[in-house]
Amino acid sequence: MADDRTRDRLMFGAGAEARRRGLAEFDVVTIDEIDGLTPAGRPVLIVASAEELSSQVAWKVAAVLGAGRELLVVSDRAPEQTVLQWLPEQVWSYPGATS
Repeated sequence: MADDRTRDRLMFGAGAEARRRGLAEFDVVTIDEIDGLTPAGRPVLIVASAEELSSQVAWKVAAVLGAGRELLVVSDRAPEQTVLQWLPEQVWSYPGATS
């Protein structure tokens, strides 16, 4: 993950976004924990800096989302378009996102 300050901001942002979306219970994971996600369970908030988000990460997240798990990706800024294209707009949360 990114440096401690960025990680702390992302964690705070994840909690704020969860409240905004009405999620009372959720799990927070990092990029390193994506491989362990399954289709069942509480909603998941994935916290990652934009630098950590690659197309390969987006493919894994899309598979979990497509299998039925509710999730949200919280980032410090918009990732590259090659990453954004893999997930619906409402899954992204970053400064300036429209969801």
